[in-house]
This record gives sequence, C-alpha cells and structure tokens, in this order.
Amino acid sequence: MAEREPEIRTEILLNEYSICQSSVESLDASVWQSAGIIGLVTIGTFALIAANNPHLFATIIAGFFSTVGVFVWWRMALRWWSVRDMKIERMRHIEEDLGVHGQSHYIEYMDRLYDGRSAKSVSEDDPLIKKLSRKYGIQVDRARELTKVEYHRKGPKDALNNFRWVTFIVWTFYIAIRSIAWIWKVFGFKVFFLPIWGFWIFDV
Repeated sequence: MAEREPEIRTEILLNEYSICQSSVESLDASVWQSAGIIGLVTIGTFALIAANNPHLFATIIAGFFSTVGVFVWWRMALRWWSVRDMKIERMRHIEEDLGVHGQSHYIEYMDRLYDGRSAKSVSEDDPLIKKLSRKYGIQVDRARELTKVEYHRKGPKDALNNFRWVTFIVWTFYIAIRSIAWIWKVFGFKVFFLPIWGFWIFDV
C-alpha cells in the first residue's frame, strides 16, 4: 500500500488539475456570456427610451436601474475573475508538485512578459525573457520562441471596466438633457447664461 501512495497522490492531483481547468473555462464563459447579456440589455434599454421618449421620471428610473445593473454585474465579474485566477494559481502549484511546468506556467509567464507592453515591443533578445523563464521553469530557447506568438494581454478586462463608466456617463448626459428640456417647458420663459465676463438673464 505504501508503494502505491505516490501513485495515488499523483492521481488525486491530476484529477484536481482537471477539475480546476474545467472550472476556469466555465468561469471564463460565465463572464463573457453575462457581459454579452448585460450589454444587450443596457443598449436595448437606452435605445427603447430614446426612441419612445417617455416621461422624465420613467427615464430616470430606467437609467438608474440600467446603470446599477452594470455596476452590480461588474462586482460579480470581479469575483468570478478572482476565483478563476486562484484556480490557475492552484494549477501552477499542482504542476510544481508533479515536477512539471505546464500551461499555467506558460500563461503566467506570458502575462508577466507582456505586462504593460505590446507584443511588438518584445523581442527575442529582451533580458526579461531570461529572468522570467528561470522563474517559471521554462527553457530559455522555448521562452524566446513564445515571443513569436501573437499574445493578447488582459486588455478585455479593462474594456469591460470602462463599459460601466460609459453606461453611467451616457445615461447621466441623456437625463441631464431631458431634465433641462423639462425645466425649460415647465418654468421656461427665461434662459440663464454664465459667460466668463458675467451673468446674463434675458427673456426668450
């Protein structure tokens, strides 16, 4: 039985590795599928409001819930991403326990290599390659070959982060315009200007 313990341990680690890999793929799919849904709902809601021009109060309510929905989704996405990154890190530890340097090492190596840099700015002679290849247990020659891969960094995450602020700005701008129009209609008859040389009030 003692002789089989290493084999049993290896089998357990490989099973856990497989589970982590499947879970990472599932979390990635959850983020992008939910991003597509929230994006369509948000854009659709705005288009519907803009086309039908309902009462200002209804517009404010729609804009509020649409914006809050995007921000709530972003918090959920951050949670999914953090769990995903933790699972990739666990995969890297399993690889180290098994004495191999597999895909999670390659992913982390490439993320670090291209952190804050574009693919075109990294050459095969870059000194960072040798340093990182040693850290992640990748042969230097293979590490240099990886620079030929058109690797994309974690940019999509930044784009999704910007989407929530774009949603907030668009709704705020639209509601502000509708509010000005409503104020003009209800209290109208006067327009206020504040030029750099003074304050004017004149009748319309």
